[in-house]
Amino acid sequence: MGRTFSFRLEKLLEARRLAEGAAERELAQARRAVALCEAAVLGLLRSQEEAREELRGLQQGALDARRLAMAGECLAGVALRLRREQLALEGRVKEEIEKRQRLVEARKGVRVLERYRERQRRLHRLLEERLERKRLDEVGQNLTKGA
Repeated sequence: MGRTFSFRLEKLLEARRLAEGAAERELAQARRAVALCEAAVLGLLRSQEEAREELRGLQQGALDARRLAMAGECLAGVALRLRREQLALEGRVKEEIEKRQRLVEARKGVRVLERYRERQRRLHRLLEERLERKRLDEVGQNLTKGA
């Protein structure tokens, strides 16, 4: 029978598959970081709203300048932490987008090689079928010459 098919770029395909797996893991890690950051932002938004409500309550009640100042400082502190977390969230979202793009590129590289391997496999099969047909034709000719 004929030769068995061997894909000479198999090691490259395997390396690209490993890179794809690494990109998937990095993207999952980035998604977790974004989710954690979003949860922190939501918590700070709740804290900010609670601080605002407390400040409103103090402004409407009897005036206690010290408590009013403390509530204002608390609100300012929450607003500052919220802004920092929002900036961190933006950075993590950008990082997630970059990692998603890397994953897309890695998957594309794998698909290209897999399609190339399949084309090569089909070509190999076609050539093997032609060789077999040629051998059978030669055997048939030899039989007709000898008869």
